[in-house]
Amino acid sequence: MKNTLIMLGIIASLIIALITAGARIKSLNETVSVQASNIKAYQTEVSGLKDEALTYQFTIDQVKNSRDTMIQWLDSLRREIKIRDKNLKSMSYVKTTVSKKDTIYINRNTQDENVIFNIDTIIGDSWLNTHIIVTDSTLVCAPKYKSELVIFASYKKETINPPSRFFFIRWFQKKHKVITVDVVESNPYAEIEKQRFIEVLQ
Repeated sequence: MKNTLIMLGIIASLIIALITAGARIKSLNETVSVQASNIKAYQTEVSGLKDEALTYQFTIDQVKNSRDTMIQWLDSLRREIKIRDKNLKSMSYVKTTVSKKDTIYINRNTQDENVIFNIDTIIGDSWLNTHIIVTDSTLVCAPKYKSELVIFASYKKETINPPSRFFFIRWFQKKHKVITVDVVESNPYAEIEKQRFIEVLQ
């Protein structure tokens, strides 16, 4: 009886140790996956690719303690609008520049400098236009532009380490989910200069 109890105790201890080790391994694997995703996101950002962006994955504590000035700025904005830590799911930043050149030609068929001429016109289109008012002593320019950003987030599975050249080895390589963000800017004059997307892990 005593030996049976000892054996049961040993078995129970082994089971608990295995469960604890399994949970620890799972946690470490998730950490490795997140760090690999962040490295890929950073590499994509610094490469200057404008047609592809990967999402950074940070915990709320990492966001709040980040030394990155953009993340600090985004976090300060979300605190200003009173989004609580537990309710924050993601933060995104997209910077665009808009440029368009138009020319107004003025034909003054007179040599009389006392002739008064006025211009009140709008040049451009629905996406980018400028209201110009010119009198003999005043020039007023009122630019106006419209931007429509559509953001899609999707994920795909990639190998954590660089994929092997041999397809059958790739079958057994450890994979993780990488979140890809596609930004569509409808304004034909707008160019996306910088973008960053952060998923907050709860």
